Amino acid sequence: MLTTADLTAIHETLTAHFLRADDPISPPGVKSLHMLASAVSNSASDRTAWAVRYRGV
Repeated sequence: MLTTADLTAIHETLTAHFLRADDPISPPGVKSLHMLASAVSNSASDRTAWAVRYRGV
């Protein structure tokens, strides 16, 4: 499972990669760490709920 830190690092890498592109990622940086952490948490709980619901499928 990816963590908030993992996703932030991916975002920073992509931002640096496309810095000189015709359409760079701007403004750089994650807009809301709270929202990112929430999305990571929801993703983890959704996988857990799916695994419980469809156990044995």
